[in-house]
Amino acid sequence: TGDLSNGINSLSAGADKLNTGASSLADGITQINAGLKSSYDGAGKVSAGSRGAKSGSDSLLSGCKSLSVGADTRNSGLISAGNGLKSVSDGIDTAQQSLTQTISADENVLAGLKAMYAKNPDESTAKMIKTLEASIAGQNKISDSMKTGNSGLKDGISSVQAGIGKLSGGAASLKTGIGSLESGVTSLKSGIDTLYTGSNNLHDGLSKLAAAGNQAQNGALSLSEGSKTLYNGIGQFSTSSKTLTDAILQLRD
Repeated sequence: TGDLSNGINSLSAGADKLNTGASSLADGITQINAGLKSSYDGAGKVSAGSRGAKSGSDSLLSGCKSLSVGADTRNSGLISAGNGLKSVSDGIDTAQQSLTQTISADENVLAGLKAMYAKNPDESTAKMIKTLEASIAGQNKISDSMKTGNSGLKDGISSVQAGIGKLSGGAASLKTGIGSLESGVTSLKSGIDTLYTGSNNLHDGLSKLAAAGNQAQNGALSLSEGSKTLYNGIGQFSTSSKTLTDAILQLRD
């Protein structure tokens, strides 16, 4: 009976340790599971935030590409305008040269008419002279407006050409700036895409860990309940064995 009593005591002590250990295990897994849930929720927020950042970076890159296309179109327009003005300027130079030749020819005719009038003055010749002088004067004004330095048509075109030159320089700088911006946005988008993929993978991984944690928690709780049942059963067995031992001792007496 002594061996039985000792064995029951040892069994009871072991069951007590098992019960304590199972309870501690359940508490530890519960804490771990709570931490996993918190990490899972945090990863969900990171994933949602990175999704918004990804959408924003996509829109930003698309905007940069639109800016680049717009800058190219604007620059092409300036080049076309510059070429058109050059053609106009060249045409004015040609017209001015032709007009100079016309004025020279008219002046020769005028000299002849004046010589004729000097020999035979008459009203008809005088009117022709007056008309031709007025025509030559008008042609000279037009010719002067076609020359550089008279604040006329030629100078106006030169001013516009200078303005286009500055705009073209600005457009080139804008294009360079847009290129740098687009490059930076592309790098930023690449980083955000990586973050987005990584955060989604982390979220999925933590989801699996949380599910496994729930299973482990349920198992630990079952183990804890089982160990308690075992401990209580051993207690009942110990009580029953003591009663049996007492009865045996009475029989011996």
